[in-house]
Amino acid sequence: VGGYSGVGKSALVQAMRRPVASSGGKLIEGKFDQFHGDVPYSALLEAFKHLLRQVLSGDSAQLEQWRGRLREALGENASVVTDVLPELTLIIGPCPPAPELTSTAAQERFNAVFSDLLKTFASPQHPLIMFLDDLQWADFASLALIRHFVRNGRGTSMMLVGAYRDNE
Repeated sequence: VGGYSGVGKSALVQAMRRPVASSGGKLIEGKFDQFHGDVPYSALLEAFKHLLRQVLSGDSAQLEQWRGRLREALGENASVVTDVLPELTLIIGPCPPAPELTSTAAQERFNAVFSDLLKTFASPQHPLIMFLDDLQWADFASLALIRHFVRNGRGTSMMLVGAYRDNE
């Protein structure tokens, strides 16, 4: 969604919140900040922190279901994500360190594991919409991860919506 500042891009996306929730889905959101462009993944992590807090607020049976799903999806690489999302540790428990890799392989693994995390939360019964605002201030690592989501997220019940100021 593109447009000048203040034209209602975010409000348009926010209007989806009630219909999404009534169909069993979730709308999570994060916002990139022009003054924190040096913080990789800031908006993505913000969005996931909100989602993880929702999971943590559920009852113990739901929490146990999420624990099993997340442990299965992330496997031995769970610490790759818990390092940047410590809230996840409150759900799945402590994780052993992931095997060391070269920087390029480590980045590819991070993108793959983060994508697996995303897919775990998106299902036909509970679709997931991730709204990322102010994409014009996104860092390169976030853009690479978003590209990975788009390329590898086909067939999942997820929608990625981005908003940007087309004059910046």
